Amino acid sequence: MPRRTLSLMQRPPEVNWPAVIAELRGYRYSLRTIGGAIALSHSTIYTWEQGGRPNYEDGKALLQLLERTRAQRRTEAVSNPVPVGVLRDTESTAAPSA
Repeated sequence: MPRRTLSLMQRPPEVNWPAVIAELRGYRYSLRTIGGAIALSHSTIYTWEQGGRPNYEDGKALLQLLERTRAQRRTEAVSNPVPVGVLRDTESTAAPSA
């Protein structure tokens, strides 16, 4: 398979900033928490959540926060595995009703 290279005239794909923020919020981060982690106001993060675009440095900081959060969650998942049987379908393991 040939390697794809970016020429100087091509732009990298756009980042979906609202999706990045939505993923962080899925980790139960508030806008204030996200803003505090990258030294910006919650209103700035709200603007991005609504479709605004950060400058390069702020966007990079937001993506780094997301990557650190993902890595931390992966580490927690490995350190605290779910016991066998917890993820079973509750209908098949529930006691029959009278």
